Amino acid sequence: MANLIPLPPDPIVTPRPRPGANLSSAMRQFLKDIEWPISTSWSRYLVAQAQVTSQGPNQVAAPVSLTGQSASIGATSIAPGQVASGLYRLAYYARVTQAATVSSSLTVTLGWTDHGQALTASGAAITGNTVTSFQSGTLMVYLDALTPITYATTYASAGGQSMVYQLYVLLSTQGI
Repeated sequence: MANLIPLPPDPIVTPRPRPGANLSSAMRQFLKDIEWPISTSWSRYLVAQAQVTSQGPNQVAAPVSLTGQSASIGATSIAPGQVASGLYRLAYYARVTQAATVSSSLTVTLGWTDHGQALTASGAAITGNTVTSFQSGTLMVYLDALTPITYATTYASAGGQSMVYQLYVLLSTQGI
């Protein structure tokens, strides 16, 4: 991610004598009597960076990044045995990258467990059969600890040239 907050031009710290310090004494006394406070502009910069960082979602597991897909994908775990219970954002993006000769259909399904109950959510079938056909979705989900979070696709394609698609899935926290 690009840093949108510019670095301050001044030094990060500016030494100044402590109140009552005698700067004419020996070097060790000099070092003992100097404060090294962070400059105001750097303090503001670091606070702004912390605010920007805390506003963005924190990735919980490695994102799923699949390209060149031309078949259904069975239920596949995103983060096997890695997630603590709590509220998360589960998001996906799918796009046709090569249209089928005649027709095609792609449905994305996400699965998780909430208080012992297995749940799933599916997007509508993507049937546009053009390289501009896409779908994305974001769900707020409660996850039980150490239970699988899954993605799956249902694929159909007709004609001499098969439909090809890409799929991206991300599990992140919301800082709640």
